[in-house]
Amino acid sequence: MKNLCLMGGGRWSRVLMSVLNEVLSSEWQIHWITRHGFNAAQQWCQAHSSQRIDVFAELTEQLCEVTHAAIVANSPQNHATSVRRFLSLGVPTFCEKPLVLDAGLGLELENLAVQHNCPLGINLLITNASYLEDFRRLLCDTTIQHIEINWADPWSEERYGETKYCEASTPIIDDMFPHCWSVLRSLNASSGSNHWKAGCVSYRDNSDVCIELKQSSIDAVITLSRRSVKRVREVVINKGEALLDFSVEPGFVELRGKREVLAWTAARPLTRSLCSFVDIVQNPSGWQHWPLSVVQCRDSFVLATEFGAAMRQSQHALLRRMLSEPGAISRECQDRLLLDTFLPVAMQHGRRVNLADPTDTNRFLEQIEAQLDAAMSGSFHAIRW
Repeated sequence: MKNLCLMGGGRWSRVLMSVLNEVLSSEWQIHWITRHGFNAAQQWCQAHSSQRIDVFAELTEQLCEVTHAAIVANSPQNHATSVRRFLSLGVPTFCEKPLVLDAGLGLELENLAVQHNCPLGINLLITNASYLEDFRRLLCDTTIQHIEINWADPWSEERYGETKYCEASTPIIDDMFPHCWSVLRSLNASSGSNHWKAGCVSYRDNSDVCIELKQSSIDAVITLSRRSVKRVREVVINKGEALLDFSVEPGFVELRGKREVLAWTAARPLTRSLCSFVDIVQNPSGWQHWPLSVVQCRDSFVLATEFGAAMRQSQHALLRRMLSEPGAISRECQDRLLLDTFLPVAMQHGRRVNLADPTDTNRFLEQIEAQLDAAMSGSFHAIRW
């Protein structure tokens, strides 16, 4: 019998568990580790009559010793700690994005995995989307000069039968950019290189984030949003020559005025990602060449850190404008700016905010506003939590 450990008890961990239960052979037992979601995890197991899943509130040394593979899907702030623990024990590990919130930590984990020759992957599941493969095939005769990616989510939406709130405690670039990077990598696969140079990064008044990149003769612009009216997943080639819209998967392609509705031509992306990890666990030789390995996905977190720093500078500039020019920014946009700027920082200091509760959200905004003037004379990092 082999044991797989799943860390995390949120909505996405339940999605992972549903797929794992289908793709793992009968030789696998699953240890589901979640403190905050312990009761919900037990209820899920009862509802799905699963006999091979055991739920634990803590990852004990005893459990670690009998773990053959691990999937890390807890809070992004805890990813690095969990991954390091498994790697130090030689346990092949698959981590949800973002792997880390700082590139230095990511490179440290990559070095640890290489030194221990222990597989470490990042679940950039768009890599395995058949609609992206179909789009690339349809573009075989197209010279790509410009790529535009629009990646937007509503503040809350129904996904997989549950209400999903945006990951506002995780910086938007760390949360969304890795998927966009996967799209860029797929579209540029034939060049053998995916090393993009950073251009301008701006946080706009409406809370959208715009990222400009360049590689050789290709320009790319990525727009990220967490406050869209609806879910948007668009890839536009050469300013309209071709379009892939997978807002509702698998989506459709428009190429030179003709539309083609896509069908699933392979298993769903998450299924393919998890199966590829299980394959690596069973056959680890050459794991560094696995498309989802930390080695192959390094730029997804290195660039995210670089872009994140630039975004924070843009946010701080807008904050100073908000304070020095009263009325220049609408009240709604001010609240968005404060949440986007300070909620990730608050999370790092252990301050949790229930976005589903307007009272708790407003209390947090008032706490920030009360200290903004004082912080303005020094540093925004001076705010106390």
